[in-house]
Amino acid sequence: MNSVALVDPLLDAEWERSLDAFPEATAFHSSAWLRVLADTYAFRPIGLLAKHGSTVVGCLPLVEARTWLTPRRGISLPFTDECRILGDATARAALVAHALAEGDARQWRYCEFRDPAAVDESNPAQDEFFGHALNLEPDAEKVFARLDGAVRQAVRKAERGGLRIEFSAGPDAIRDYYALHCLTRQRHGTPPQPFAFFANLQRHVLATGAGQVVSARHGERVIASAVFIHRGRHAIYKFGASDEAFQALRANNLVMWRAIAWYSEKGYASFDFGRTDPDNEGLRRYKRSWGTEERRVRYFRFDRRSRRFAAARPGGGWSSRVFRRLPRPVARLIGLALYRHAA
Repeated sequence: MNSVALVDPLLDAEWERSLDAFPEATAFHSSAWLRVLADTYAFRPIGLLAKHGSTVVGCLPLVEARTWLTPRRGISLPFTDECRILGDATARAALVAHALAEGDARQWRYCEFRDPAAVDESNPAQDEFFGHALNLEPDAEKVFARLDGAVRQAVRKAERGGLRIEFSAGPDAIRDYYALHCLTRQRHGTPPQPFAFFANLQRHVLATGAGQVVSARHGERVIASAVFIHRGRHAIYKFGASDEAFQALRANNLVMWRAIAWYSEKGYASFDFGRTDPDNEGLRRYKRSWGTEERRVRYFRFDRRSRRFAAARPGGGWSSRVFRRLPRPVARLIGLALYRHAA
């Protein structure tokens, strides 16, 4: 029978040592990612370790989030596309049960798991998305051959355009990325995350060798950029942005391909494109064009008052049309004020 121990993943080295036993662990499980969330949004990280005797057989990272605007709740993990509970079925069940017990003790309004295998599929999902992952191999040209013809053509066009591709983990690269991020978010009608989030991402993740920024320059100007994080043999495309005025150069395609080629040649096994909303058919089609395998990503939320897993919320949200019209500095202020509450 498994026991479950609670540790502080920011202070207890056992957390990172335990992750090393699970090849499926990603950068989202790491103490570095948890520190980004803690430093940016003042969330409290919690690590749950399932043990068989003294051997760790499962891991579940959580944060406790509470703001003046929102109730206390436990999430695994906010601003994270997917966070699998590590371990076999017995370990996962023990970890979920302990998380729910922690929720009772800490009076969480709800406890959320971003893992489609967290609970029995007969329970209603709180949210559903598509995930897309590309299987890699050391020969990048073989990976390139699996891409749709239109993608290969776009990459070759970008290469002929004389763009310069740069790999960096430094603060200047993250600042260049953030300028494009704000521009892209405005175009999509969504407020940008606070710059502090990206500064913390650079300091705790990129600067420690667990991620990088890949950028495309046209002359001296950065016109496309993307942020990637990695752990073990798994890479994740986390953020991407570009200047629409240079869309014809297909810089986004070249940035993505050069990152994929880099991870292939470094021996990584998978490259994840992150989550996609079900109603965003264009983005879903784009990610499939990179030769990915599609999967369902389901989030489950246990409501402590009703003692059951809750169904999806009614539709709604901020108006994209409003945010598209806002000046970028105003949109940044709104993002700074609201993202912590929206975890």
